[in-house]
Amino acid sequence: DLELAGAEWRQPLMEELQSLIVEEDGAKKVVPIMEMQKGYYWSGTYKARGAVNGWMVDFSDDFAEAKEDNMARRHYIRCVHD
Repeated sequence: DLELAGAEWRQPLMEELQSLIVEEDGAKKVVPIMEMQKGYYWSGTYKARGAVNGWMVDFSDDFAEAKEDNMARRHYIRCVHD
């Protein structure tokens, strides 16, 4: 958790990141509600298949897909607050 400007910030849950993905014409795309760097974003959902893995969403090239990866790898984090 992170505190900034009087608000509590956190990593979004996998379901929250996946809510930014819509299926359009048979392809999964990112909802264009905010500007984001293209790439992988960590979710706050861990232990996909083991203690070293976590869930992330790939927001690259107008394509969005949920994947798991080793948490030692460097990817983006976009914080949210309630």
